[in-house]
Amino acid sequence: MTDDWTLPEQPPRPRRRAHLALVCAGLLVAGGVAWALSSLVHHPGAAVTAPDGAGDGVSAAATTPRPTVNPTNGGTNGLGTQDVVAPPGVTPVGTTTPGGPSADPGSGTGRAFLAAWQAGDYAAMQALVSDPRDDLARAYGGLVQRLHLTRITAAPTTYTASGPDQAQQSFHATLSVADLGDVGYDGVVPLAREGDGWRVRFTAATLYPGLLPGQRLDLVSDADPGPRLLDRAGTALEGDEDLSLNLVGAAAAPGRPATGLRRVAAATVPAARPSRSLAVIDAVTGARVSTVRTWPGDPATTVRTTIDLSVQRAAEQALAGQSGAAALVAVDVHTGEVRALANRPTSGLAIALNGSYQPGSTFKIITAAAAIASGAGPDSPVACPATITVGTRTIANHPGESTPAVTTLAAAFARSCNTAFVGLASTLPRSAVHDTASQFGFDTGPPLPIASVGGSAPLPSNQAELAEEAIGQGRVLASPLQMASVAASVADGTWHQPHVLACPTCTQHAVPGAAALRVMMRAVVTDGTATQLAGLPGAPVSGKTGTAEYGTGSPAATHAWFVGWQGDVAFAAFVHDGASGSAAAVPVVERFLRALSR
Repeated sequence: MTDDWTLPEQPPRPRRRAHLALVCAGLLVAGGVAWALSSLVHHPGAAVTAPDGAGDGVSAAATTPRPTVNPTNGGTNGLGTQDVVAPPGVTPVGTTTPGGPSADPGSGTGRAFLAAWQAGDYAAMQALVSDPRDDLARAYGGLVQRLHLTRITAAPTTYTASGPDQAQQSFHATLSVADLGDVGYDGVVPLAREGDGWRVRFTAATLYPGLLPGQRLDLVSDADPGPRLLDRAGTALEGDEDLSLNLVGAAAAPGRPATGLRRVAAATVPAARPSRSLAVIDAVTGARVSTVRTWPGDPATTVRTTIDLSVQRAAEQALAGQSGAAALVAVDVHTGEVRALANRPTSGLAIALNGSYQPGSTFKIITAAAAIASGAGPDSPVACPATITVGTRTIANHPGESTPAVTTLAAAFARSCNTAFVGLASTLPRSAVHDTASQFGFDTGPPLPIASVGGSAPLPSNQAELAEEAIGQGRVLASPLQMASVAASVADGTWHQPHVLACPTCTQHAVPGAAALRVMMRAVVTDGTATQLAGLPGAPVSGKTGTAEYGTGSPAATHAWFVGWQGDVAFAAFVHDGASGSAAAVPVVERFLRALSR
C-alpha cells in the first residue's frame, strides 16, 4: 500500500542477504519517521493563523505546522499507512474504519488534505495536489484573510470510490468568521491515482461546492442606506415618489455618496451597522453571483422631518390636473417648518425647491411693506393709470387691473395695479424695497441644507430697475419655497427660515407692516383677484395673486402665482406658463385647500 509519503523503490540487489538487510533497514527508518510524525500531532481545529501578505493568499507554508497524522503498522510496502486523525467528536463514515487504517489508500490522501487545511498547513496541501501550478496557499490562505477566519474545521465524512483510479472524499467544513459566526457546508475532495500514489485533483469547487474559476468567496458589507426619513407623524417618506426623488435623495452606494436629506441626516445621527454577507463574487467584475449567508445589521436609524404627508398628498392632488410644470409649497405659519413640497412633473427640475422665477405681483407684498415702513398705510391715496413711464421703461397694467376705483394702497393691492406700485416705489429711497426684501428672507442664500433656492432682489442701479423691482420683474427672482415663507411671515409677523429638519440655528426676525398687510391680503380674497377662495370651508383665506412676464415675445409669456395662508398653513402655488395668477394659480390653491379640509 502506497501514499504520498512512500519512499521511492530501490533497485533490485543480486544477493538475497543484502536484500533482507535493506528491508530491515527500511523498517527501522520507517519506524523512526512514524515516531517523528507522531510527535508533531497537535489538536485538530486549532485557531487558524492567516498567512503573511495583504489577503491575497501569499504562502506562509514555511512557518505553518504539518498535517496531523497517526502512524499505524501494516500495509503491503512494510512502511505503514498515515491515517489522519478526525476532529474531536467526528467519526468518519463510509469505507473508512473508525480508529483504524483506511480501507482505501485514496481516503488517506483525502483526509490528509483536509487535516492540512484545518491546520493551515498549505505546504502539506500543496504536496498532495496533482497539478503543481495550483497555488493552495493563495486559494486557502486568501480565504482566511478575506473572511477573517478564526477557526476552520474540515471533518471527513464519506469516501466514495468511482473506479480503481477515481474517488472522492466528502467532508463537512465549518468556517468561523470573526465577530459574525460559523458557516458550515458540505463538499468533496476529488482524488485520482497517479502512478503508485493518490493525488488531489484540485479545482475551485474543492474549496467550495459550485465555485467556478474566476470566482471567490468573500465578505460583502451592504452599504449603510443611512437614516430612514419620516414625516412628522412617523410615517416613512420613501413611499412618496415626489419626496423620494426631490427631497429624500439617494442612499449611499459603492463609489457614490448619499444625496438629499439622506446625506444631511447621515451626518447628524450614528451610522447603523450594515448587514454583511458571505457571497460568491466574480473576481473580475466584483459582482455578487450568489449569497451563501447573511448576517443582518442594526435596524436603520430614523429621523423625523417637518413634512406632513397629509398636507403633501393634498398638494399633489392639487397639481394632478396640471398639464404643464407647476409646484406647490406649504409651510407652518408660526415656525417655518415645511409641510409639503410638491412638483409636477416629479422628475427633472424640482420647481418647489430649485425653481427661480420672477415672482410678479406677489412681490408687491415686499413693496407694500417698504412703503408701510416709510409711513404709508392701507388708506394711503394712490393712482392707478393705464401706463406709467419711468426713465426708458413704460409699464402697463395687466388687462382688467386698471380702474379709476383704485384710489388707496389697499385697493391697488387687492386689484394688483402695477402702475400704482411703480409710482409708490419711486417715492421711496432707492434701497428701501431691496432692504425690506432681505427682512423677508431674500438674498440670504439657500434656505435648506440641500440643493435649494431662496430669493434674490439686487439693489436697483437706476429708476427703470427700481420700477421693475416694485412689481417683481426684472432681476427679482424667487422660488415657490421662498414665496411661501413670505406669506407665512405676514401671517405670523415674523419671518422664520424654512426648514425640513430640526434647525436650532435657523434665523428669524420680525417683518415690517405685517398687521396692515394681513388686512390687505384678506381683501384680495374678499374684493380683489382671488374672490373664488372667499367661500372655502375652514378659516378665512388671505393671499396675493401674481402674473410674471418673461421672455421677449409679444405678447409676453407669463407665469402664474398665488401665495397666502389659511389657518396655520401658508402656501405658494406656481404654474409655469400660466395665463394669470387668478386664472391658473388660484384654482390650484382652491383644490389644495379643499383636499386639505377633507
